Parts: sequence; C-alpha cells; structure tokens
Amino acid sequence: MADEPASPRKLASIVAVDMAGYSRRTESDEAATLRAVTALRQQVTASAAAHGGRVFNTAGDGFMLEFPLASSAVLAAHEIATSSDPPVRVGVHLGEVSITENGDLLGHGVNIAARIQQMAAPGAVLVSGDVKRSIRGPLGERLKAQGSVRLDKMSETLPVFALAPAGGGRAKGRRRDLKAPLTAGLAVGAILVLGVVLWSARGALPHAGRPGDHIAILPFAAISGGDDSRTFAAGLADELTTVLSNNGAQTVSNANSASLGGPAGVAQARRLGVGLILDGSVEKTGVALKVRAHLDQAADRTVLWSQDFQGAVTPSDPLQAQVAAMSTVTTLAARSALKGGLRDAQVISDYISAKEETVFGAEERAETFARRVVQSAPAFADGHASLAMVLTLMGRDAQLDRAGALRTEAEAHARRALALDPHNGSAFVALSLLRPNTDWRGRETWLAHGLAADPGEATLPLQESRLLAHVGRLDAAVELARQAVALDPLQPWVSQTLAYLLFETGQARDGQAVLDGMVRDWPTDRSVLSARFWVAAENPDPKAALKLLDDPSTPLSQASTTIWRRSLLAEQSGRPRDRASAAALVKRAVKADSFDPGEAMMILTRLGDMDGAFAAAAKYVDRFNTYYTAQPSFLFIAATAPLRRDRRFMPLASRLGLVDYWRSTGKWPDFCSEPGLPYDCKARI
Repeated sequence: MADEPASPRKLASIVAVDMAGYSRRTESDEAATLRAVTALRQQVTASAAAHGGRVFNTAGDGFMLEFPLASSAVLAAHEIATSSDPPVRVGVHLGEVSITENGDLLGHGVNIAARIQQMAAPGAVLVSGDVKRSIRGPLGERLKAQGSVRLDKMSETLPVFALAPAGGGRAKGRRRDLKAPLTAGLAVGAILVLGVVLWSARGALPHAGRPGDHIAILPFAAISGGDDSRTFAAGLADELTTVLSNNGAQTVSNANSASLGGPAGVAQARRLGVGLILDGSVEKTGVALKVRAHLDQAADRTVLWSQDFQGAVTPSDPLQAQVAAMSTVTTLAARSALKGGLRDAQVISDYISAKEETVFGAEERAETFARRVVQSAPAFADGHASLAMVLTLMGRDAQLDRAGALRTEAEAHARRALALDPHNGSAFVALSLLRPNTDWRGRETWLAHGLAADPGEATLPLQESRLLAHVGRLDAAVELARQAVALDPLQPWVSQTLAYLLFETGQARDGQAVLDGMVRDWPTDRSVLSARFWVAAENPDPKAALKLLDDPSTPLSQASTTIWRRSLLAEQSGRPRDRASAAALVKRAVKADSFDPGEAMMILTRLGDMDGAFAAAAKYVDRFNTYYTAQPSFLFIAATAPLRRDRRFMPLASRLGLVDYWRSTGKWPDFCSEPGLPYDCKARI
C-alpha cells in the first residue's frame, strides 16, 4: 500500500482562549454560564475577523484561532482578554502546524499555544518567545519577561512573556502566585492527544505517563462557614493545581480528582496513574478560618504529611499563601521521592520533613531527617542532594568548629547525587555554594551546568541571579530572578531577590508591585519585613525608612536602629554638622565590629564621607571572603554609585577577584558602560 500523502504544513500564529472558572461557574449557575460562553464566542469571532484571522476549532468554553501575523494575533488576544466577562486566559504561539482536510490545524504549534494558555492568569495574554522575537516596536516593548517554563507533558523549556497595558502598568502574567481574588476560577483546560489533537471536554480520558506519576488535588471540604469556607476551599484547590502544574507536576482533572473518594478510590487512582492525593478541609470558627491539609500515598491512603493552619477570614491572602506554599513544598518532595523509587511511607515522610525543615531554616532538624533518608535509601539521588544542601548551609557558618568537615561531607553527598542522577539541580547548587565566595568562575560554572541539566529547579536561577548581582551584572540578574520567581512563586525569599534587583535597576514600579504582593501574602515573614525596610533605605526614601524604624516588627537590632535613625535624619536635614556626626557614629560602630560594614559603606557614601566609605568597603571585602551574603552586593547598588566613580574602586574590586573574573570572561559589569567614569574599566590596574 502506498504511503498516504503527508498533511500540508505551514507557519502560523495560534491563539488559544479559555474561560476562567468554567467548571465551577457551570455548577453554580449553568444558564448564566452558557450565556457567557455565547457572548465569548461572539467576541472571539468578531476579534478574529477584525484582525485578519479565523476561528478553526471550538469546544465548550475553549477556542482556537489562527492569524497570519504574530502582531495581529497578539492584538486580537488583547482585545478578547480585555473585553470578556467572566475573564479569560489567552496563550499565543508562533509555530509550525498541519492542515487537515476540513481546515482544522493540528501539531506541535497548536499544542504549545494551548499549554501556554493554561499557564496564563485570568485576564492575561501570555505569549511564547517565538512570538516576542517576531514583534518589534511599541507592541513588542509591551511584552514583559515571565521567565522560562517547562510545558506540561512536554520535555522542552521555553521563555514566556506577558502583554502589559498600552498606557503602562503591570502586566498580568502567569498563574504563578496568590494575588488573584479567591473567587477567581482557575480551572485548567486540557488538550488530549490520541493520534490527533482533540479540543475536548476536561478529564475525559486518563492522563498519559508512568504509573503513579500523577497528583490529585481533591476539593477541600468546607466543614462549616458557608460561602466563606466554600470560596476559600475552591480557590485554594485551584491554586494548588496551578502551581504544581507550573512546576512540572502532572495533575489530574477536577472531575477525576473528585472520583477518588469512597471505597473505589484506590482502584480509580491506580487506573488514573495517581501516586499522591492532596486533600483537606476548611472550617470557619468565628472570624478565623482553620485549614487542615494532608498528603496521602494513593496506593493505600497512608498519610505522608499533615498540618493545620489558621488565619483570618478577611483578609485571607496570608492564610492561602501559607497553606499553598507548604502544601506545594511537601507535595513536590513526595513526588520526587516516588519518582526516585521510594515506596516506604516512613522514608518518604522523612524526606518531606527534611525539605520542610530546610524551608523553615531549621538545618539541624533537617540534617536528622536527611541522614535517615540516605541511610534507608542509599540509591536515592534526591536524598543525597538534600543532605548535601543542608550540610552546605550549616558549613557556611565559619564559626562552627566542624564547618570544614561539614563542607567536605556535603561535597561527597552532592557528587554522589550526581553520580546517581546527572540532572539533579540541587546537587549543582550545593557544589556552587561550596566553592570559595570569590571563586566567581567556579561557582558560575557549577550553576551553568545545573541550569542546563535541570531548568525546572528554581534555586539554580536564583543563585545565578545573586552571583551576577555580586559581580555587577544586575541587568542580567533581573531576568534570572524573574525565572526563579516563575518557578517558585510561593516562597517570599525568592521574590525578595527580584524586588531588590528591580529597584536597583530603576524598575521601581515593578519592584513595588512584587514587594506589595509579598507584604500582602506574608505580612509577618522576617524576609518580607526586612525587604520592606531595605527597599526604603537603599533607594533612598528617608521618610519611609524612618517610619519603618518606628515599627517594632522591622527586624533590626536596637544598635542598628539607632545608627540608621541618626543617618537618615542627617541625610534628610542636609546639614554638614549632622552628616559629620552621623558618619562618626557609623565609623565607630564599624571599628568596634558592632555594625555591618556593607551597610556602613552605603550610609557613609550617601553622607558624603568617601574616605570613611572606602575604609568600610575594605572591611566589607575582607568579611565577604569569609561570610556569604544573599543580598545584592553593596558595591553595585544605586546608593554606592559615587564609590564606582572613584579611582580607588577598581583596586578594591580587584581584592575580591572581580577584576580577574571580568577580564578572563569578557563579561564586564553594567557600570563600566556608564558615561563620565574617570577611568577605563578594562585598563590594567
């Protein structure tokens, strides 16, 4: 039999549209939802025609559109997203497609558009890097980076961008955080591949994949509290599904998750390939909500992790953030354990506890759990990587008598993890952190290898971002920080790095938006409270910083508070006598080792005492060779720009090994391109 002719192929811009919260809206008011879908269909058809495109497939609340130009596709997508109520999620991709006899489009280009649409926040237009590269001018400038993502059920990773409003303002991007109202529906549409691509009903068929790879998030039961509990429960379950999916976890549909209860649940979980079930309940008691979450092994419903949370009914953002963050950490840890071949519930539980305690900064407790995992499962790569990371963090405390032994053991476990799994991102992070602080090339090399091997590990771009900030390449650091937040949006210390960098690179509006989200979701977290003060102090905003010094929740010692208050007041007054007095106080504190020399360097620079600033900088350099700091380097922040315009700066940077790094790599810091420098960065010193 002769081979059938291949389907014609072409390059096309594909737009995927899906109504947010379709399933839940149908359950609450089917008639109103059907009317909304009808109105959406009319809007989609009109926008397609207005921009030279066509609708080539529809199913329920889902629509697929084709356009000859990427710019036309983005404009139509924007029109649809801003005109639809209820809100829609829109994904756009430029790629190769196959044309069927009836004019339908199939293929990888269609699949990618659909996967990107699944990641978009309600009301957002999210596009691929291929679309971004094909658009120039004002429209292209409105496409803001959202980091690189690994597409659901696909092996590839690609950058995505969100369309910002034409008049300026923040772009709605990925469904990557908890900033959407709890009432917003976040149901994910699915495209199921069965020889041909079907734009079909959600969850109609079991997901592909290895047995036990999938995670089911059951609807959290609203025990009491009426609409408050039900709304919170529905929003939390949807958010968990979204974040887990964006982290590469395969989740089953809402309908299939609901079928896992009852006596037939174990058999149904086996049929769907479900290995883990995340379940819980929400109860309203007075003005508080109590949430109980637990993670079960699907094979026998053994509980691997459980925790109770409590918070205010209004606002409920902090409670949702806390529950979602810890549930995600533990579920992804359990998923890694199952993928690594662990089946013993106690060993999996120990591994979850090791990860959980690391998140909380309780390294000694984490070490105990991680050692138990390694002892019970010596062939489990993630167990070795987890122990390596804990020992690395402990070994960075140079005051510990056993710091050297901890670092040696940490390296052994990290290398063992890579021998078992060459793609283990955490092991690469540990090996980078184990290098001396000023071994810039060595640290960067390990991180580069890790980013290539495991692009889904958020700690890799986070650490690379911090390293680039320390070598003066803050513009490049911002994009890696965005990537880290896209991969791990729920942990405040990841967003903290991005907020700092946005402010330091002149992107104050975006930085403030990140900081506001952190304060809303984690109002009592120490890293958030610290970021709130540092943003005001570094940029500078003396009035706001002084107000925060009066807030007892700001995490500063009494001595530091006194120094900062005197310095900010002196800066605000502008009187030479006040500045000199404040500078003298700072220098005495640095000499007595009672104040951080990096902070002193910044304050003295702003007070105009350049000799004192360079003296503090010299002490900062000596200290950096011993101690690691996660903050962007004080040498390259906006407040210390006068230091970099002084001829003494390059010899200072040379003491940190930075000049050798810049010269050997050819990657010079951002400030070297600034006009008016009194020296040539690239001249030998």
